[in-house]
Amino acid sequence: MNLNEARIQHGKYNAKYEKYMAKEMRVAIIKATSLAITNMDATAIKSSFISEALMDCWLKIGVDYKKVEDKRWANKKNLFDDIQRTIRESEWRRRLSSLANSLDFTTKTEQIKNTLSRDLNRAIEYFKNLGYVGTKLTSAVRSYVSNNISVLRAKITARTEVNTIMGVTAYESAKESGKATSKKWIPILDDVTRRDHHAMSSYPTIGINEMFIVGGVEMLHTGDPRGGAKNNVNCRCATVYF
Repeated sequence: MNLNEARIQHGKYNAKYEKYMAKEMRVAIIKATSLAITNMDATAIKSSFISEALMDCWLKIGVDYKKVEDKRWANKKNLFDDIQRTIRESEWRRRLSSLANSLDFTTKTEQIKNTLSRDLNRAIEYFKNLGYVGTKLTSAVRSYVSNNISVLRAKITARTEVNTIMGVTAYESAKESGKATSKKWIPILDDVTRRDHHAMSSYPTIGINEMFIVGGVEMLHTGDPRGGAKNNVNCRCATVYF
């Protein structure tokens, strides 16, 4: 698979998974904020809906994309039979769950909750200033959360998390294959790409276990949590393995 083919494949699955996760996260956000809206109290946001949706998406997307990446490295002589495939899938699901927990989902969840709390308070204040009270206020805020806040926050969360899930999964699949020895960072070259990521277009191919230096930060692959928010939020870059 050449660079262009890899870029196309990454874009295809990235779009598919972002759409799926954005939908799931929007539902979770609406559920999480329901009581808070009823009580007009942003502190009543239920973070459990958010954390459960995050984990479910990590597992479903990670397992699905692992199949895609494993297929790339397999050939007709070493394709796994159904029993082996089931065992490998179960093992990968366990590792994914452990990895997700190691990335501190509690912190991720609290960050999303805090952002929603801020957004909700602003919405409540906005409609109160328009003179809305009682059920009219509740209805207006609920509609705004459902049609605006939840859509935006779900989209941002999905783009960030999907890139991390795909980055982790592609790396693990390439490493497990025993065939991949090198990798290259592939950025999207447009006006909204970070300057540091745009510069990665000229970054040389490196060994599979070497670190990319991205704006002075070491990252094993695109979406690597080591990169922090400044490198991962809304990132659309890909890592291609050879």
